[in-house]
Amino acid sequence: MCHRPCETVCNRSQVDEPVAINDLKRFVADYERTNGGREVAPALRTKKETVAVIGSGPAGLTAAYDLVKKGYGVTVFEALPVAGGWMAAGIPEYRLPRDILAAEIDIIRKTGVEIRLNSPVGKEGLGMDDLWEQGYKAVFIAAGAHKSVGLDIPNENTWAPSGRCHPVHPTPFQSIRHRCRRHPHTGSCMGWRENGT
Repeated sequence: MCHRPCETVCNRSQVDEPVAINDLKRFVADYERTNGGREVAPALRTKKETVAVIGSGPAGLTAAYDLVKKGYGVTVFEALPVAGGWMAAGIPEYRLPRDILAAEIDIIRKTGVEIRLNSPVGKEGLGMDDLWEQGYKAVFIAAGAHKSVGLDIPNENTWAPSGRCHPVHPTPFQSIRHRCRRHPHTGSCMGWRENGT
């Protein structure tokens, strides 16, 4: 998913060509998946404090992984029924296969991170006071930014009265899926509809 901006400014290009870091990482990851990698051991718990992480997207999972490796107890609270945040709910599977995402998240779990799915924090779930009462000494909020950014161009909202054409709610995991209604002549998005309507 990375657009690898480091390759365009790589110092190696002064000698011959930039290091193809994206291709190298992909090769190693594919090799490990095919041939089996090292067994993941739980991280050693050296600190008595526990940390709550709200959200299991890239920021939340990275924070949880780093904290558990430093010896803290970590619990991730995810509102969706699947871990991964927008990686699982917004990026199409052809760009980020679900089995690869699940395998990467499983590595994080094996280090000792507890991930609680269907566990929103906020209006529809636990409150911050609840987390403190449960004994968490710190809270990392990685709730994500599930709203698209406008382009600030003329007529950008002409056919989308809601402001944006972005499938934030419902997510692909809810029973009613929505699709963008297209204008018959321009193809512009006119808002979201339920499947079959």
